[in-house]
Amino acid sequence: MGRSELQHGNWGAVRFTYYEPAREGEMVGELIEMGPLSRRIFALIRGQAERWDGTHPARSLLGAADWGLRLTAAKVQIATLLGRS
Repeated sequence: MGRSELQHGNWGAVRFTYYEPAREGEMVGELIEMGPLSRRIFALIRGQAERWDGTHPARSLLGAADWGLRLTAAKVQIATLLGRS
């Protein structure tokens, strides 16, 4: 669609690609493979955004996650660091 790939990769089983803007003034495009982990992360982001009261603009997403999601994130990060993702 007229966009050049900027970067692609994966975070665990989640694959993603970023694309150059097609025209001046457009935003970078992001394409993410949606699976169970992606859906949990985006649900967490949505919930945090809905509850935000306008204070503390920089917060820890991992700190807001439940322990199951924290454990999954830790496993993915360790596998990535070890080159196994």
